[in-house]
Parts: sequence; structure tokens; C-alpha cells
Amino acid sequence: MLKRTITFFILLTLILMSTLVFADTLDISDIESETAVLIDELTGQVLFDKDMNKKMYPASTTKMLTAIIILENHALDEIVTIDEFSPFMKGKKVYLLEGERLSVEQLMYILLVESGNDAASALAIYHSGTIEAFAAEMNAKAKEIGAMNSNFTNPHGLHEDNHYSTAYDLALIGRYGFQNEMFRTLVNTKSYNIPATELQDERNYIRNTNRFLGASSAYKMDYRGKTIPVKYDIVDGIKTGYTPEAGNCLVSTAKINNQRYISVVLNSNGSNNGLYRDSRTLLDYGFENYQRHQFITEGTFIQTVQLEGAGNITVNLVAGDSKTKMLQNNINVSEIKREVLIDQGLSAPIAENQVLGRISFSYNNIEIESVPIVSEYAITGDSLITESEFSLIKKDENNQVDLKYYLGIIFKLLISFIIYRIIITTITLRKRKKRLQNSYSKSHSDINFSEDSN
Repeated sequence: MLKRTITFFILLTLILMSTLVFADTLDISDIESETAVLIDELTGQVLFDKDMNKKMYPASTTKMLTAIIILENHALDEIVTIDEFSPFMKGKKVYLLEGERLSVEQLMYILLVESGNDAASALAIYHSGTIEAFAAEMNAKAKEIGAMNSNFTNPHGLHEDNHYSTAYDLALIGRYGFQNEMFRTLVNTKSYNIPATELQDERNYIRNTNRFLGASSAYKMDYRGKTIPVKYDIVDGIKTGYTPEAGNCLVSTAKINNQRYISVVLNSNGSNNGLYRDSRTLLDYGFENYQRHQFITEGTFIQTVQLEGAGNITVNLVAGDSKTKMLQNNINVSEIKREVLIDQGLSAPIAENQVLGRISFSYNNIEIESVPIVSEYAITGDSLITESEFSLIKKDENNQVDLKYYLGIIFKLLISFIIYRIIITTITLRKRKKRLQNSYSKSHSDINFSEDSN
């Protein structure tokens, strides 16, 4: 009996462990970091959120935004002369010298591979003249990207009380940066040789601070009940960060087939590489539990509707937006139902792209998405007059006069006329024949009468 009980509990434990490993939900308690987020790179859809809008210190993840501004405004072969201020930056640096000349490309590798604060400062001053002016441009660019809860006061992320961001904002910045090919190359570079300059000989090569990218096999972490290498082959970026005030920070991205996710974890101070364990937990959660589904594409024809009180005038209705969404794997997409809901009492005038209804997509009788229905073209007052005046004109699908239609009418009229003439002719002939018969009968009657009289 005791043996059976022990066996039962062992099996129960294995089942529970399996459920945890392959769970289709992720609880915020599963993530040690103070804040975190996981988004789909294509749509920007949030798949996991742990205080993603809480203001946090971003440390060197700040350098993503610095890189975006430089890449969008400068050629890689431009030469930067190092200013007098940048060599004295604190934290990680490659010890640039005042007056040293490096290309924008070389400084970008130092910025994103080595996470050099001196390179960040040099690029900012080269672009804007001062750190303050560059910070103002950073904030403007952040708002343009959609990072509305951030404020940047420097290009490198060294601590300042008023320099902050959020996990969600950093995910948006990383997603935006990944649209740039050079940005993708830089954040996925494992090592780089800084070439010699006129003031310094060639330095030793620098290595990426992101342990997901080709880290030493000595770096291990506990993950799903096993001790595994931190290195993760599907990860191809993006940026690490650390200050005492910010804790360990990491923006990561990984892709399998056509699915790419971006994760952000901020202030991770857990033991045994908790920063990377949290990041991998988020990325794997996306790959294991979600599928991409395209509901509809913008401009897809829905149907044609007749306008009230407008004669024969109709308007084509089309989808007003494209809609793609990540759905959990347990949703059978073939069972998603589509319902077209058109506004009642549609009448002219109608503007082009005017919303005239919506398409509802539901699963198990629960709406999971909705897309507006819009008019494909405008129906104006002039259109009404023209259509009213020529409402008898039949047009084909190309909006041209339908000649076949009218030839058919003419043919039918001609046949009708011929039949009519045949009928009239037949009736006339019958009447003439009858008159002739009557006349013949009368004449014979008169002759017989005369013969009797004699």
C-alpha cells in the first residue's frame, strides 16, 4: 500500500512539473525582475506584462535610442573627432582620446557591442553639439516612436534621477530600431576589432556584453529544472544595461521561422543569471504558446449595398484596416466566425473611406477582433443628379454603357415587331378572305334569284 501511495505522488509530481513547463499561461510570479514585457515584433501586441508602464531606470538600454538617431542622420563613413569631454565618461568605455578620429561606424560598434559610454557621448556631441541638445532630440524621437512614458537626459544611461523609461517603451524602441538593417547587424555582433588611429594602436577586440550571444560556456543558469548554458542560438540582439540604481536590464529579441518576439526585463537582481532566465522564459513562452493569424487585409471587398432614396446608386464596402493578431495555440482558427454588420439607413452623400459598419470576428461566441467597414469611393451630390438623370442607362461592371444589354432589348423589340406584323397580317388576310367569301355568296344568291323569276 505504501509503495502504491509513493508511486501515485511521484506520478502526480511529474504531471504537475510537465504542466508548469508547458503551461499556456505565464504568471507574473514566474518573472523575478521588477518589471517585464513581451511583445510580438510584427504587430506590437503585448503578450505578457509585469508592470510594463512603471517608470524605471534604463541604464545602457538607453543606447538603442542613441543608435537610432545616429543611424537615421549620418553616413557610416563620416569621421568623428573626439571632443574634450567624452574621454572622461564614467563606467564602460574604450578610453577614447581627445582629438582621436574614428568613423561613425566604428563608434557605433563601440556603442552597441562594448556599450562604451565614451562613444555614446562622442556621437551625441558630434550630432547635436551638446549632451542637452541631443537629449532633447532623444525625447522627441521617443515620442515619435510611441514611447510616451520616458524621459532621457543623456545618450548613455548613466544614472540621473530624471532619466527614466519603462519596459514597454524600451520594447517599442527596440522594435523600431530593428527595422534598420545596420541596427540589426550591430546588436547581433559578437565581437569587434577597434582599428588603430593616429593616436592609438589597434586595441584588443571587444566582446558583446549580451551573454545570449556566444557567451563563454562557463556561463550557466538554472532553467526549467536543468542547468543549461546562457547562450541561446535563436537570440540575435538587442542590448544589456546595468547601474546600481537600475539593476540588471536586458532587451532581447529572437526569431523562429516568421515569428519574432521582443522581451524586456528591468531591475533583475536574481542569482544565477536571473536576468537571462527571465528573458528566456518570456521568449519561450511566446514561441510555445502563440500563433500568428491574419484576419483580413485592408481594402478587401466585402459587398455592394444600395443607398436609400438614391435610385440605382450603390456603394462598394471594403475592409478599412488590415488586422493580424497573435492567438494562443489552443484556438482553432478554422472555428473563428466572421459577421458583417452594416449600418442601417445608408444614404448619400458618402465620403470616401467613411466608416459604414464593421466586421466582427468571434471565437466560442466571444468577439476577439473587430475591423471597420468603409466606403471604397465617395458618393457626392453631383453623383446623385447624374445618376437620377440617367437612371435608365444600364452600365456593366466596368462602369461602361452595357451595349449587350441594349442590343438584347433591340433584338427583343424586333422579334416582337415581327410577331406583331405577322399577327396583323394574318388578321387582315382573314378579314379580306371573309369579305371575299361574303361577296361571292351574295353574288351567287342574286343569280339564283333571277333564274327563278324567269
